[in-house]
Amino acid sequence: MMKKNFIMAAVAAVAFQAVGLTGNLWAACTGYPNYVCSGTDQTVTVGLGRNENNVNVTVNTGATINVGNAPAISLGSGPVNGPNSTINIYGTVQNNAVNNSGGYGTGSDTIEVGSHYTIRVYNGGTVHSMGTQTNAEAINVHGFGNIITIDQGGTVKAENDAAIWFQDSQDY
Repeated sequence: MMKKNFIMAAVAAVAFQAVGLTGNLWAACTGYPNYVCSGTDQTVTVGLGRNENNVNVTVNTGATINVGNAPAISLGSGPVNGPNSTINIYGTVQNNAVNNSGGYGTGSDTIEVGSHYTIRVYNGGTVHSMGTQTNAEAINVHGFGNIITIDQGGTVKAENDAAIWFQDSQDY
């Protein structure tokens, strides 16, 4: 039985490589208002933009959110009184913005939030804006009271715009 399971696992690994899959998992995000992303495919934006407030997101190690021409995470604001809402990135969050205005109308940012958020990219975590759009930052915070921490070994990058942008609008 052990030999049979080993052979089946080897065949599956070869099949994944043959179609170009390398073993990275896509993230299925569940658990509103405290999303945890892990496991399988997440190809739609997490969050509903500026009107979805007090939401927390954790992208686990080995998971990927990849939404194409849209924000990957688009949330409103955290609580004014009390601790900030959080976005914790252990895995990968990316998009391929070309011509989308995003949830705030300022471009298809990979992660976009209003006010009172703590965003942390942990060692091995990545936030990546991969598209050609020149107003699509990897992280764009639109309001006030936000904290961004990038641990040693964490990555925030954008191909054609700023990696981090502070929109600083009093409207959020």
